[in-house]
Amino acid sequence: MGVSIASDQTVTVSRLGRHPWLVALIAIVIQLVPTLVYFARADGESQRSVLADMWPGLVIAAVLLIVLVLATGWARLVGLVPPRAGWWKWYVLPVVWVTVLAVVGRVAGWSESDSMPLVGLVAVLLLVAFNEELVFRGFLLRSFRTRLSLVGAIVAVSVLFALLHTGTPGESAVSIGVTVAAVFSLALLQAALLLAGGSLIPVIVFHFWWDLMIFSGGGIDLDADATPLAWVALIATTTMSLGYGSYMLWRTQSQSPTTTTPAH
Repeated sequence: MGVSIASDQTVTVSRLGRHPWLVALIAIVIQLVPTLVYFARADGESQRSVLADMWPGLVIAAVLLIVLVLATGWARLVGLVPPRAGWWKWYVLPVVWVTVLAVVGRVAGWSESDSMPLVGLVAVLLLVAFNEELVFRGFLLRSFRTRLSLVGAIVAVSVLFALLHTGTPGESAVSIGVTVAAVFSLALLQAALLLAGGSLIPVIVFHFWWDLMIFSGGGIDLDADATPLAWVALIATTTMSLGYGSYMLWRTQSQSPTTTTPAH
């Protein structure tokens, strides 16, 4: 049986793949594996980096997600295809932006670099990018699009993505609000990049680069000592992500209007 997708192509999926909300639930459960492994390893007393405690769970989750792709037959549906011609031009602005932000943040001392060795940090962040993009911009976005409009699905997935990036012990209400706004804007940008380029693969690479810049010292800790420049940088980054992502969505929709047919 085929599943009609937005580009009017028909993709053959397995019996499991014909139940998008079940697939979405499985993907969310898999996404929780690294967190569970982290708490099991850290036991509330670990002195290691959070990423260092999470890496076994990230490996397990990556393997399970690959199995889920194969079991559903959703490789094309989640965007594991070559990008279309000219995809790279959409990435120039955000890549340059986060690179400059990382340099400025490191010089200004906004946050400390992660304590993991660089090789380990790169490996772990690649796993993070692969897992999160495959779950949120892959399985969840595809599943949500069977019941919501394209924009509605993107907003819903972006909100969920943002909410799941909060919850640090002792985090203030202001910090939570800022985090939700910033991560939501980035999630919307990543969804727009997926649609503009037609592939999840460069989005994974972009996600990895963004995280690498942040964890190598470009992050912004908005504590009591945060400088006005740090606040300006965060607000500007959130505005850039939201504005540029919205612009790409508008361009994509206006150039190739589509409709979504629910999967059966």
